[in-house]
Amino acid sequence: MSANKVNDTKEQHRVKIAFTNELKGGAIFCVGNKAQAIACESAGAISVIAVDPRSIKDIEKKVGVSRMIDPSKIKDIMDVVAIPVFGRVRIGHEMEARIVETIMVNGADEHEMLSSVAAGERHIKKRNYKIPFICGASDLGEALRRIQEGASMIRIKGNSAEDTPNLAQAVEDITTIKEQIDKAVSISNDEDALKGFAEELQVRFDYLKQVAQLGKLPVPIFGSGGIVQPADAAYMIELGCDGVIISNSVFAGSANERRIHSIVKAVQNPNNYKLIAELSEDLFAPDIGSLSE
Repeated sequence: MSANKVNDTKEQHRVKIAFTNELKGGAIFCVGNKAQAIACESAGAISVIAVDPRSIKDIEKKVGVSRMIDPSKIKDIMDVVAIPVFGRVRIGHEMEARIVETIMVNGADEHEMLSSVAAGERHIKKRNYKIPFICGASDLGEALRRIQEGASMIRIKGNSAEDTPNLAQAVEDITTIKEQIDKAVSISNDEDALKGFAEELQVRFDYLKQVAQLGKLPVPIFGSGGIVQPADAAYMIELGCDGVIISNSVFAGSANERRIHSIVKAVQNPNNYKLIAELSEDLFAPDIGSLSE
């Protein structure tokens, strides 16, 4: 690769991270249709991710494979909102990624809940694309490997069953990542120890060294998995997330528009406990079984 090509790629990557940095402090919602996208934008969502409106369990039961949704559905959503729209693609599926890039989405979410076409660490070569990618991680090693590939945002994996409103795994994941970052910072002056930690995490030394110097990841990290209440969203921010990604299970059951608004407000005001208490009143957990087909 020529020096000019390398410099162009680095500059492009900086531009992509600058874009995802603009999403910090906000809530991103997964939406399955135009009405849901409009509702999220009206409530103050910073962005939306176009996904299949059905639950993953229902898709796999009836279809057998969960994949990127029909591109026309993504375009329909893009036509009705002004906020950024991401397309969700399967891990390692370069052609799905090319499709969402071609239809001019603002970014792609390479998501582990869709049926992967890649074995092990064979993820999409994200530096070959002009759009930013969101990727999941449950520890620092996984996060840095995705960043090495070109990810512009890290999404806490949380509960792998996105339809299950259980926050426990998301809390465990962000806590693990923060503790590992703290360890890197604490040994930052001991190059041998830091190199040993990089080997343990299976990441490049220069990437871990950057984390040790910054005291954080070089890209935004958003909480995800089991976040269905304002208190859940605010807690993820308190634990160190830069924002949250909410699954489309938030649309199940009643009071969903008020729930969306309450989650957005909680993310924007994570230290205003009085407000979060008020936002949490009369909000029952979503009825996951009522997700529309």
